Amino acid sequence: MKVSEDRLISLRRAKVAEMLAKGYNQSEIAKACVTSEPTISRDVAFLRKEAIATMDKYLQDLPLQHAKARIAADMVLRIAFEIMEDRASDQRLNAAKLVLNATELRLGFLSDLTALDTSIKKAEAMKKEIERLRKPKPSTFEIVSGVEPASGKVGKRFTRIVKKSHKKEETFVPVV
Repeated sequence: MKVSEDRLISLRRAKVAEMLAKGYNQSEIAKACVTSEPTISRDVAFLRKEAIATMDKYLQDLPLQHAKARIAADMVLRIAFEIMEDRASDQRLNAAKLVLNATELRLGFLSDLTALDTSIKKAEAMKKEIERLRKPKPSTFEIVSGVEPASGKVGKRFTRIVKKSHKKEETFVPVV
């Protein structure tokens, strides 16, 4: 059975996400997945974009979900009051309990400033995180071209992709 390339990429990205969640760095993930660090870096960028889209959707949907819950509580109140007022109904006590629960829920929507404040702070934090994630992350690799030093001879030209280092070690002379 042949597995499609898209399926293999999807499986690798799932493994990358799992290992990131466990605290592995990209180098360790590349070794475990037997692939290059640039490939893992692209997978992480893909996962980041996917997370941003999910958070955006959640934040856009939050006000609608709040409104739907508030409307549902109002509907429960209306129907429960109708049942309570029906003297022939044997469910009046249960309806009264529903009225009480729905009223508490509705008051919670309107007056629980702590929960509302917490929700607002969480939403703002999520928006900041989205903005942070949207900023391009600096590459950890760079292209280096140059001429290898040769003793008395013309050096051999090279172009390499190397991992960026905070230390500046000049072992090759760049081509001008």
